[in-house]
Amino acid sequence: MSLVAYVTGSRANYFVNQFQRAVVNFELAAQSKFNRQIKGRVAFINNEANGYAVQTVTELSPLLTKYDAKTYSWTDRELAFGVL
Repeated sequence: MSLVAYVTGSRANYFVNQFQRAVVNFELAAQSKFNRQIKGRVAFINNEANGYAVQTVTELSPLLTKYDAKTYSWTDRELAFGVL
């Protein structure tokens, strides 16, 4: 099983909220009884969204890597097909 998160937002605060939700969802999955069945975690970051900011992604990305999540910008999403 693979977990996929899509982070986007029309404003900066919405974008941050979606990013934080992705982190929490990965955290909850890591604590669940299904953790052993999870083979991969991927977060697509919509770098075309109005709320996107490089600084935000830089600051919050370590939270995703804590759960071994691979991150891909939305414009580079094809690179993830070998991972899923």
